[in-house]
Amino acid sequence: MPRVLIEGRSRPFDKAVMGMAFDLRGSEGLDRASVKYADRPHGVQRCAECTHVLAAAQGVRCSIVEGQVGLNGWCALWTPGD
Repeated sequence: MPRVLIEGRSRPFDKAVMGMAFDLRGSEGLDRASVKYADRPHGVQRCAECTHVLAAAQGVRCSIVEGQVGLNGWCALWTPGD
């Protein structure tokens, strides 16, 4: 399975993003449409359990997706938290 290096860790790609290339240098985050972001969970997968979610004073943010995300949201780069 292809892997991607995110935050210094090698992670498997989700089937939904295989073949997609992302360049995060100098970026505010990836466009929601490009990662298939939805404001609802994907089965049991949701932002609240993702390794990329960040809590901030101004709301829930993601280290990859632009703007705020919902705790019950989901995207194709979802990765289970450690």
